Amino acid sequence: MAHKKIYYPDGPLQEWGYFKAGVRDSVNSWYYQNGMMTVQYTYANNNLSGLSKSFYENGGLKTEGNFLNGKENGLWKEYADTTIAVTNEKPTPNVKPAVAKKEAPRR
Repeated sequence: MAHKKIYYPDGPLQEWGYFKAGVRDSVNSWYYQNGMMTVQYTYANNNLSGLSKSFYENGGLKTEGNFLNGKENGLWKEYADTTIAVTNEKPTPNVKPAVAKKEAPRR
């Protein structure tokens, strides 16, 4: 079994994995052009078989599950994108919050 690297036309690594007799065998990983992993599949004689993971472009885990003979098998988990902005606002001391004024009804 030999490992092989495949590159995008403009240079960055696209795929890294193990090949046996010219076909994917064992764990193979694909990458976004920014260098972060996009998916990782496990192959047996060029068939998806075993653990699979996909990732968000920031590197956070997106999905994970198993394949058997090229088909999804069993429980698959999906995770929220970790790049969602979360604000943690704290009140500024000695500053009163703005209060909306109600307009008097017109007659």
